Amino acid sequence: MAKEPMVLAGEQFVSKDAIRKRVKAILDATSVGNTVSSDKDFLLIYALLEWHSRAAVKIGAGVSSFVVQMGLYGRGRSFVIRRVDGTETDFSYIKCLYRAPHQNLKRALRNAVDAQVREVRNETFNGGNTFVCSVTGKATSVHDAHVDHEPPMTFVRLMSDFFAAERIDDLDAVKIGGGRDGELEKWLEDRDLEKRWIAFHRKHARLRVVSSHANCSVIPRIASKYKETE
Repeated sequence: MAKEPMVLAGEQFVSKDAIRKRVKAILDATSVGNTVSSDKDFLLIYALLEWHSRAAVKIGAGVSSFVVQMGLYGRGRSFVIRRVDGTETDFSYIKCLYRAPHQNLKRALRNAVDAQVREVRNETFNGGNTFVCSVTGKATSVHDAHVDHEPPMTFVRLMSDFFAAERIDDLDAVKIGGGRDGELEKWLEDRDLEKRWIAFHRKHARLRVVSSHANCSVIPRIASKYKETE
């Protein structure tokens, strides 16, 4: 059975090593003292930062940009987070990469609320083919529509708040179903927990339909200004 590709910031990778090479290429291509200028590269690094074990602390008031600097004693390059409040901190993308990011848990939680996502999408179009994106203000077709969690209640924030309310600290202990032959999706094995998550999401999520450009480029930069927990 072929291994499913890993998806990070909309890009597909065959392995973590492929992600490492992609991020290393960004690091090497950016001159020391300069910021990562490409939106696509920024989003990839930000998505990887969210895998960090101390993501909330590292993100702090919000990420303004990523700067490339030399490490201590001139040993190699590293990324430095420049926050919106002017403070800075470094981080290791290697540590982010090889930490379990609970991707299967996130997939299970997203699958559980898929009906709510489709409901918002259907209500937005209601038989039509176009809508005006609330973020960009531009007309967008139904084929270019994404459903987004409006900041500050991003999906990661909702997930964190839910498990805090459930007093579940060890996310690795949450059992996930799926993964066997013929099982393409993931789900929570605890169906009562799943029902509580669905209700929590319906109460607190602010879903909106936006263009793919807004969802993949504009919104993540807005979301990075908010302190998210993982």
